[in-house]
Amino acid sequence: MKSATIASLALVFAALVACQTVNAQDADEAPVRSQLSSGETYGIAEDVCIRDDRPAMLMEVLQGLPEFSIFTAAVQAAGLEDGTLDSAGAKKTIYAPTDEAFEDFFADFNTTSEELLGDAQVLQNIISFHMVPSVVPYKDIYTALLPMFMSQVSVATDLLGNTLSMNLVEMDDGEIMMRVAGYASAAFMDPRSIWACNGVIQGLNYVLVPKTATASVPELGPPEEIDRCQRHAPDPLRNSHK
Repeated sequence: MKSATIASLALVFAALVACQTVNAQDADEAPVRSQLSSGETYGIAEDVCIRDDRPAMLMEVLQGLPEFSIFTAAVQAAGLEDGTLDSAGAKKTIYAPTDEAFEDFFADFNTTSEELLGDAQVLQNIISFHMVPSVVPYKDIYTALLPMFMSQVSVATDLLGNTLSMNLVEMDDGEIMMRVAGYASAAFMDPRSIWACNGVIQGLNYVLVPKTATASVPELGPPEEIDRCQRHAPDPLRNSHK
């Protein structure tokens, strides 16, 4: 996929948030330890596993989750697995779009998986934008946001100078969902955390587009204006605050 393809269509889909169901396997509740709320470091900067019962590295865990097959292939094609996703000393959070999320993204931007995997620069920027050099699971973000409802938390990504913004959104029916905003697109986060030795994976229902993959400044509308997601909120993300 040529960078011009994404750049020329970024404005058209800037406020788009696709709403497919996230079907993560082997997911469980986050540990009681909370980095944001209690200062726990999750073993960051230490060559140890976060949890004794999760010895597999992030890359191995990803490879065992068929719903993230496109993201996994993209990580490998971008050359981002060696030394980062396979080392206990390199803690990461991966906000991973599901295969359904990628298929929606391809349809919206009139491209294909083959084109994306064939554009090394755009691919590396997009995948790095979904990785955080720390451990930031759903529960910690939710805990940080709860006292300041509708405020936001910003998290630095592996893509230098690019951050993700997260806030809680109250849907028309009163349910609470967590919205993750990139530069030119946004997604809802699955509350289920998938733990590995060296990090955590949180599913997303759309692909986040960084500034480096766009040519102009998009305008992300307020969450309440995104009618498509309000009409089709995915079940696994509902009641996520309970």
